[in-house]
Amino acid sequence: FVGESVHASRSGLPLMAAAPTIVFGADVHHASPGSQQPSYAAVVASLDESCTAFHTVVNRQESRTETLTNLESTIEECLREYVKKRPPPKRLFFLRDGVAHNQFGTSKEGGMGPVQQEIGQIFSACKKVLGASLPSLVYIVVQKKNRCRLATTAFQNVPPGTVVDSNITEASAYDFYMVPHTSLMKGTCQPSHFHVVYDDLKLGPDEVQAFMYQLCHAYGRATKVVSRPAPVYYAHLAAFHASFYNVKYKADPDLVGQWETASTASGSHASTTSAGEDIQVAPVLKNILHYV
Repeated sequence: FVGESVHASRSGLPLMAAAPTIVFGADVHHASPGSQQPSYAAVVASLDESCTAFHTVVNRQESRTETLTNLESTIEECLREYVKKRPPPKRLFFLRDGVAHNQFGTSKEGGMGPVQQEIGQIFSACKKVLGASLPSLVYIVVQKKNRCRLATTAFQNVPPGTVVDSNITEASAYDFYMVPHTSLMKGTCQPSHFHVVYDDLKLGPDEVQAFMYQLCHAYGRATKVVSRPAPVYYAHLAAFHASFYNVKYKADPDLVGQWETASTASGSHASTTSAGEDIQVAPVLKNILHYV
């Protein structure tokens, strides 16, 4: 299995070993601006204490839809896969990529926003699979695109692992900036912005921050520390590759030849079909990081 030899430390991940825990990564890949091609969502779920083995689920959804529309069934599948070899999870960490600030709360119409809908779907899936023994959930949004830059008083890059959780953070929210990596080239390292949107586990900030930092060491594609937790990177890769699992890939002129591009091109044959009806990933590949 790709990546199973990568560990954050010899002692493993303390939070993972303390109780049965699943770490999810989730992302949605959209087509290029102006295209009506569908979006593709991906969720990865850890299957071991080292966060090196993952189960991957990809789905097709309406174009430009940021909410994970099939999340409930996806979480159900991941939970059933996890309990095949391990006891029911007591804690869930859900790391969500690509969500803007205005999607954290209620929608413009007054209903639940994307994040609130997804949290509800997660608990609904847990009830179906685990019954009354619901696990604790920590839902964290990881934002890479931000304008924050951190430097020392000597105008040098801050040391790897630097965390800022006061002064420049939001007064009424639980968030922090982290620079887990070093700059590979000359320039300023860009921090990642973590928003703890939901937390009924009630861990201390130091525990959450240390766990996120440890997960940045577990990315199977790199020999160095990366800027975001490994599950977020895996979800991003899986969502990007999802369009190539389309059974009509070779027949659709808007999909042919797109392997080298970062998104699906627009055109007259754009499809708005929802749901994952055209996505077929072989079951043998779902527990392998085949996209790394």
